[in-house]
Amino acid sequence: MTFRSDGSSRALATLTGTLAAMVVMTCAPAPARAGAHCPGYSIIYFCGELTGDCQVTASDGLLALKMAVGQVAETDPADLSLDLDVTAVDALRVLRIAVGSLPGTLSCSNQRGIPATAVGFYNQEGIRTAGGFAAGWYSIGDDELRNYFVFDLSSLDGFITSGLLHLSTAPDVQVPYNSPDPSETYTVFDVSTPIATLTGAGGTAAFADLAEGAVYGSLAATSSLAHVADIALTGAGLDFLRENDGMVAIGGAITTLTKGEPDEYLFNSTQVTNWRHLVLYVE
Repeated sequence: MTFRSDGSSRALATLTGTLAAMVVMTCAPAPARAGAHCPGYSIIYFCGELTGDCQVTASDGLLALKMAVGQVAETDPADLSLDLDVTAVDALRVLRIAVGSLPGTLSCSNQRGIPATAVGFYNQEGIRTAGGFAAGWYSIGDDELRNYFVFDLSSLDGFITSGLLHLSTAPDVQVPYNSPDPSETYTVFDVSTPIATLTGAGGTAAFADLAEGAVYGSLAATSSLAHVADIALTGAGLDFLRENDGMVAIGGAITTLTKGEPDEYLFNSTQVTNWRHLVLYVE
């Protein structure tokens, strides 16, 4: 059977019926934390990925349906409706992700994935560039870059218990870590610059602000850095998010720069990468 990726109702209805008919089949139980072994998902749920092949396919939809009817024990990555119960609605959502009529999600069970609504960086002369979030020292031009992220928390439900930044570090064709030093520390800070100014023309004041104030997290980067990094939020960072229910901004900078030659930078060419998310856990 061939299915179009445009999510047509006929294809979905046909496949849903097929899955319902197949639910009597047997299969191995899903792992307790499916997807945890997949690249980029070492400590977060790979929502909708249930079979262990590191992609969301019709097989995941079938397994979710088996969970819904009680043939297989439920697992958190299958709960895409966020109601702490795996139902046929979840199975259909997994299926729609598989055929491309819904985008993939980092939100399932008690995990919420919030994409950045805006990202960018400033150099020391106060010039802003939007779209990517490079940070560090570029010896050509003697440029230090500091980055920022803006998130919309207005749809967040529940009390935040923990969280992290889930960020692409570089496109797959590039090396994520560039420095002659054995390690560099990227630090996440609070931002006092108003968001409208930050995403407009904040100048040198905004550049300075991106590496000042309360520390919300840090990443110790080395040559073993993967193409996706998770930066755990500090208690101060979590408190900041708990106290806000709208648009928020955070900044970041490499705080171990020597500013010589060669370059020292992270997150290069991230205007073409996917992950720029807050992943929060709520109760």
